[in-house]
Amino acid sequence: MEIKKREYPFDLLNDITNVYNKDDLDWILEHFDENINYLFERNKNIFNEREINILFAIYKDGLSLKAAAEKFELTSERIKQILTKTQRKLKHPSLIKYLVNGKEIEEKVNNLRNNKLYYLDSFEKITNEMSKEEINELVEKDINTEINGIDIEFLEIEKLDLSTRIINALKRADINYVRDLMKLTKEGILEIENISTKSLEEIISVINNHKDIDKEINSYVKSWINELGE
Repeated sequence: MEIKKREYPFDLLNDITNVYNKDDLDWILEHFDENINYLFERNKNIFNEREINILFAIYKDGLSLKAAAEKFELTSERIKQILTKTQRKLKHPSLIKYLVNGKEIEEKVNNLRNNKLYYLDSFEKITNEMSKEEINELVEKDINTEINGIDIEFLEIEKLDLSTRIINALKRADINYVRDLMKLTKEGILEIENISTKSLEEIISVINNHKDIDKEINSYVKSWINELGE
């Protein structure tokens, strides 16, 4: 398949991931618009409208940074910052899966987690593109992640070494896992009742020094923590 440089959606896919199988490239490109729009709809708390508009303006409309800056009445440097931040979010494994595998991946994974043995015996009912070995590997990875706690995003808030006051304040705001907290910006966290600047500093310190934070799987968490500290 011959692809011209900077051709949408290949250029965007190429800039945010190289995890796709080359044999699946045609399918990914064909369904890209549908899947990226589903991704944005599914994750409204992670992407704001300006980030989405700038991403599409650069990649889909082919605007230069300067042209995009004029359109959105921002500086070119600010456009670049927003674009980089949006790309970083899209690269996260919990989001890129929608672009690579389609929106059905969420249902597939949930089904696998709920009934491993049944789907190992009936994997063709899930997808013709996944082998039994691939399914088993996916499920085992999920199980090991849950048991060993290697992904801090899925850690319950009360299991962090935070003060009781902060834990109670977060739970009252319906924040039960680190991933719930990661949907918020610095300003959003400070808007939570009884969460002060000092509380935010404690949250940053506790998560940043968590025993699992240095693992590669948590690189997105570290980026988010760095943004909170700015």
